[in-house]
Amino acid sequence: MMKAWLYGIFVQFQMDIRSRSLFITCYLVPLLFFLMMGSVFTSIMPESKDTLIASMTIMGVSMGAFIGLPPALVEIYGSPIQKTYLANDIPVYYGLLTLFMSSFLHLLVMSSLILCLAPLFLMRPYQLI
Repeated sequence: MMKAWLYGIFVQFQMDIRSRSLFITCYLVPLLFFLMMGSVFTSIMPESKDTLIASMTIMGVSMGAFIGLPPALVEIYGSPIQKTYLANDIPVYYGLLTLFMSSFLHLLVMSSLILCLAPLFLMRPYQLI
């Protein structure tokens, strides 16, 4: 049972990688917002550098969860995938669980990217000298 659940999460993760809407809401917009607004916030108020990683991570996770999840749910439950679940005696909530875990992994990757990129992009040019 656990092996099938992990395989379902793996398949959903791969399907989500190909999804343009998930790519835009979980990766592209949060990372671009971080790059643009991070430099604006730190130039206006240098003390914001201490809280910028946390605030940008919260913004990215919120965006991915509230804007990115509904189209993926419609993609699963508004298509023949739901009929496939029912035909194979898979519980209907299985799609929601695998989508939730897959989104969690995508948002974890996005948060890790923000955490790793922050020291590179938040340094001022005069601090590099």
